Amino acid sequence: CHTFDGMNTEVQKQRARKQHELAQRDKQTCIECHKGIAHQKPKGMKDDDDE
Repeated sequence: CHTFDGMNTEVQKQRARKQHELAQRDKQTCIECHKGIAHQKPKGMKDDDDE
């Protein structure tokens, strides 16, 4: 779930897309920007799909 390969940047808002592209370029992890921020699982992901 928390990998750049698992993201579809084409469906993200422009700001999110740009930030994710910069984070990927700079080899940042999700937690570096999203620490303390909770979000819903992607549509279609079941509770047992944690990894």
